[in-house]
Amino acid sequence: MDDFRYQWSQDSGRSAELALDLATKAVALDKELPQAHWVLGYVHLFGNGNHEQALAMGQRTIALDPNHADGYALLAVTHVYAGQSERARALISEAMRLNPDSPSQYAAVLGYARFFSGDYTGARRALEQALEINVNRLMPNLYLTATYVRLNEIDDGRWHAENIRQANPEFDLEHWASRQPFKDQNQLESVVRDLRTAGL
Repeated sequence: MDDFRYQWSQDSGRSAELALDLATKAVALDKELPQAHWVLGYVHLFGNGNHEQALAMGQRTIALDPNHADGYALLAVTHVYAGQSERARALISEAMRLNPDSPSQYAAVLGYARFFSGDYTGARRALEQALEINVNRLMPNLYLTATYVRLNEIDDGRWHAENIRQANPEFDLEHWASRQPFKDQNQLESVVRDLRTAGL
């Protein structure tokens, strides 16, 4: 699925189709396996922007396993893209409680939720935390760049954008934007404007 999100191959569209087919088969093979529902929800969100199905799969995941931290994280990121940042913050906080040694994605999702709720200082803290865990992740780097712009720290934003270009010389902002599953395109357009202001 990440091949589709980041276009790692020449046929990333086929990767999305294959991911959906395999995840659907996994759920059919074992309807009681939380991980299968999680994967299918992830594919629904990032493969075709189907927030309702992603939420349904996330809810099914935690119904099968109430301690499934990744299930809460899936629900959180889906709410971010659906424009419900406050709900996302509560869900990712629960994921982090369940998994105190959480991966960088959790702090990143918290950063996105804070960003879209207008808490840019909090967003910066969370995104910096995500990058301390994994400095190479593209998404928190992009959102940290946009956060600098929102904080009117344009020089820092431009410096960060230059680092992104050096680490990802083939990065294409328009292509990246085309793969973001926002329900409200105004949210996406606002982030794209911030990134362009920083020089991406």
